[in-house]
Amino acid sequence: MATWVIHLRVADALRNRWQPLQTLPELPFVVGNLAPDGGVEVSPHVYVPDSATTHWTPTGKKRDIDAEAFCRAYLQNPALTPEQTAFYRGYEAHLRTDVEWIWQILKPLKQKLGIAHFTGTPYDGLLRQNLTYLEQAFCRQAKSFPAWELAQQTKAFPNDVLPYYAEDTLTLKLQELRERYAEPVAPPEPYLVTAEQLDEFVRQTVGQIVSVWQKKENQSS
Repeated sequence: MATWVIHLRVADALRNRWQPLQTLPELPFVVGNLAPDGGVEVSPHVYVPDSATTHWTPTGKKRDIDAEAFCRAYLQNPALTPEQTAFYRGYEAHLRTDVEWIWQILKPLKQKLGIAHFTGTPYDGLLRQNLTYLEQAFCRQAKSFPAWELAQQTKAFPNDVLPYYAEDTLTLKLQELRERYAEPVAPPEPYLVTAEQLDEFVRQTVGQIVSVWQKKENQSS
């Protein structure tokens, strides 16, 4: 699904666009935007806990992510602390971003390439290389990337917010993020996704999420 750097870019853009987030602590929101990918990959594209659990999809397919089910389970408790609210908002944003990634990026790309799935094709590894290369370039060139910087600096984030993760799951995920982007990746040939497409994806996705949040706020007022 959407990559970690994309999720962090969305996190920054949401904090800039949605004023209520600016009253909440930043670190839990940033980690929340990474948290659904806390599963451990035990074989190619197989994770524990599985996607049905971490991405709230009853079918196990990420196209069927039910972000509203997550919101009902975690965001309707009036006793939430600011830290919990920030984390769960980040988690929700990740789920909604992954749905948009399928429709805006993966589905059109599969149609263009004439494939039904990336798994098991040469395009799978090429897409990963493509995205990692562009992400490393973005991180080098960005004048300001607070979410990335915060994720790089945070060495521990004990889990006390999700029952399906171990206490060290989120700490290990932050460590994995730092390691994944440490080694430079060669430019892909050919490019499957461009930097301009990723910029437009972030812009459109943030607009979609803000629209959902604004509608909910209007309904509750």
